Amino acid sequence: MTVSAETRRTRSQTKWSLLTVALCLLSLLIGRYTARPGSPSKPYEKKAQRSDKTVAKDLEVVTPYGPAITHSQGGYPPELIRRARKILNGDGVRVWDMSRDRPSRKLYHVSVVGGMEGTFLERDGTYVQVDSGSELIAINEILTEYRFTRQDFDSPQSVHLFLSKIIALQSGPIGLIPASNFGLKTIGPLADWLYGTEKDEAVLRKLFQDPQFVFDDDVWTVVFNVLRPNGAVDRWTVIGEHSPQTSTNAIWTMRRVRIKPPGTFSYPLIG
Repeated sequence: MTVSAETRRTRSQTKWSLLTVALCLLSLLIGRYTARPGSPSKPYEKKAQRSDKTVAKDLEVVTPYGPAITHSQGGYPPELIRRARKILNGDGVRVWDMSRDRPSRKLYHVSVVGGMEGTFLERDGTYVQVDSGSELIAINEILTEYRFTRQDFDSPQSVHLFLSKIIALQSGPIGLIPASNFGLKTIGPLADWLYGTEKDEAVLRKLFQDPQFVFDDDVWTVVFNVLRPNGAVDRWTVIGEHSPQTSTNAIWTMRRVRIKPPGTFSYPLIG
């Protein structure tokens, strides 16, 4: 079929008309976007702004110690950051304030890019790493403000909270769970923990037997199991001393032994 010159000319004009309309609409859309009050003038700036907000939101991770302190909140004590970067050998600092119930001593948990992390106690204008070679000195300084009477040793709930505090001071807010009958009531359906290599509920229940404190005068020893987020189980042996005068306790030694490998249990409390 032969197309006349007039028809070709009409089609060409139609194409140019449509293209012109499209360009006009695009200009109007760009003008509305950049003219909004308070909005960035370039699309990539808007994208970057959303990304910053997302990062700030991601940093506000809720832990047993509250949300992480973000850089945008201006909550980084400069000396803490300097010490943490030096000791942990990294940047990209994330900080949790762990001192809500210890008003006279500031306590922070810090992590850096690469996975290194540590807990730091404020002392004489600087910060001492709690979970270091001298960890017991710092931990015991904190425990001087934690009242735990001789009668509390007979309370399953009080014992569970006391052991939770000890392992948190030593390891930070990483989701370790001290096993006890009271703790068994707080972890949800047991079936949700049995998607690892261990399928027997009786094995899990046995691990959650109540810890028993053995006293020799005011010196006590306790052995208890701790579940880890990677599905492993550690057995902790802690020796400490109770002060009847102040109703406080000091830790002498802490020893941990792996009794179940990673992947033994699932960990439904994540996500």
